[in-house]
Amino acid sequence: MAEDKGFRIYVAWEWQDPASKGFFGIVKSNETYFEISKAAVEETASSGWDVSNTPEARRIFSNIL
Repeated sequence: MAEDKGFRIYVAWEWQDPASKGFFGIVKSNETYFEISKAAVEETASSGWDVSNTPEARRIFSNIL
């Protein structure tokens, strides 16, 4: 998502059993980036803010699906 100072990365994940019940996870990067790299995505996935079950996550998912 574009922000004033770059792009915010969101990484969605799912595990098969919880996903079959409609549960997904989404994490948000700790900082913004001017270039999206594999390393930035991996860093977000491992240490980003968990925003699952928030209005922000629902807004992001509505743009994806």
